[in-house]
Amino acid sequence: MRYLSFVFTLILFMACSMPSLAQNTDNKDCSRINQNLYDYITYPELVELSKSKDGNKELNKKVDFILNNAIVDNSISCNSNITLENNAKIGPFIRVAAWNIASPREAGNPSQLEDIKNIFTNPDLIIPKIKFKDKKTIEKVKSQMEILRHSNIIVFNEIDAGMPRTQYKREAEELAKTIGYNYVFVPEYLEVDPVHLGIEDYKWSKERSILKDGTVKSIEIDKSQYKGLHGTAILSQFPLQNIRILRLPQAYDWYYGEKRRISELEEVKRHVSEKFIKEYLLREIRVGSRIAVIADVMVPGLDKPITIVSIHLENRSVPKERKKEIQFILNYVKNIDNPVVLAGDFNTTCTDGSPTSIKKEIISKLKDPNVIIRTAILYGNHFGIVINPIISTTSLVRKYSNPTARNIPIISPNSERGLFDTIKSFKFSDGYTFDFRGVKGRSSNLKQGELADSNERSIVGYKSTFKLERPLLIGKYKLDWIFVKSYLTNPTDKKGSYKLAPLFGRTLYDMDYDLVTPPSDHTPITVDLPLQEVNQISKYKN
Repeated sequence: MRYLSFVFTLILFMACSMPSLAQNTDNKDCSRINQNLYDYITYPELVELSKSKDGNKELNKKVDFILNNAIVDNSISCNSNITLENNAKIGPFIRVAAWNIASPREAGNPSQLEDIKNIFTNPDLIIPKIKFKDKKTIEKVKSQMEILRHSNIIVFNEIDAGMPRTQYKREAEELAKTIGYNYVFVPEYLEVDPVHLGIEDYKWSKERSILKDGTVKSIEIDKSQYKGLHGTAILSQFPLQNIRILRLPQAYDWYYGEKRRISELEEVKRHVSEKFIKEYLLREIRVGSRIAVIADVMVPGLDKPITIVSIHLENRSVPKERKKEIQFILNYVKNIDNPVVLAGDFNTTCTDGSPTSIKKEIISKLKDPNVIIRTAILYGNHFGIVINPIISTTSLVRKYSNPTARNIPIISPNSERGLFDTIKSFKFSDGYTFDFRGVKGRSSNLKQGELADSNERSIVGYKSTFKLERPLLIGKYKLDWIFVKSYLTNPTDKKGSYKLAPLFGRTLYDMDYDLVTPPSDHTPITVDLPLQEVNQISKYKN
């Protein structure tokens, strides 16, 4: 009996002395989770999905598993002895980046993954690809690549695995191993368009590359490599823990919505686009939904982790649907008492991007008070024919680079404004808010105004993060954003805390669009988060 008592006591002592996985004392987590998810579904099953996504219960279970689980690899960088960047003015800090690496559609190029990898590891290989070889341009590109290369955490949107357009590469895995960072990858969609799968010939599919001269280039499909995964990734120098996947309310049905017959007006819209403005409105049948991927990152020197929320909002919808998505996300993260970084592609176009129809256009016009009043102005007086075009042009110029612009009914309505108002007025359960400050000395280019600390401002509005080739028309938009919750109880309090607050937000436009072929049609953005309180600082150069 005494012997058993001794053994029991010894076992209890050992159990109490051993750290649990959640309390890993050396901050190491070298786990690899769900690696088989890359090969979980077969090509014949994807073909079956392209025909119907409701009939096969076993296949639906597979789809649900893929869309609600994350591939995680913390084995790439599990060294806790990481030296952080340190600046004399702000002390130690971490840099967070966000980049949608959607491939340029023009000329049928893949995602330019090799160029993206070289930006991080061999930037000298990028210099010969710069369009203009003047000293100023070269220095800008070099400087911006250096800024991106020193990011500790990177949110990537529109990441492929097993897709022909990106040569079937597992992009998240390749980027993570190249940079030497851990990663989490979550499929947003399974791409099951019959043209993607090589079983149908359709001109307006995204998988058929449209060249500059208007011709179409078909792509041979390797059935053994096709996996159809498309989603979001977070890369981190530190272990990624407590991964959560948040499926957003459906703002657009990418399966049945894309399958429906193209209406008369949509057909006209597409042909006009092809002929005049080269805006290719492509079909893409897919299973899944928009998501937010949430992960905690424990940074050395902090007593709490930083929670990263990678976001990709719907583009094929009206702005109010994106507002609903944001409200859904904020409701989910409300009780998180860590600092929070909300980053990614918010698709803030200020427009209705959903497929159109004659019926839809008529109904929307009849319901829109702005249209009704403008029509009254047009037909109610002799100056209407002049006033209306001026109002429309002013409104477009005002909003396209500044989706946060105030909503002025009739004169310059901006339905996207509601999304930003929602974020600005939001309070977490612990009383903290997102930082909307814009102090001249704490922005990267000495501009001031709302969000200038976290998202680089231009003379009017913001530096654009997306460029669309539209001759004679405006084609630059601010779609990608970073919002930070630190220790601020008032979103505009310039005297409030600056510990882990966003500083020197940058839009790395030159690094992307000064190359002959941009690595992506989106521009990367970064922000610096100081790990200690910051008082007197002036313009900070990396």
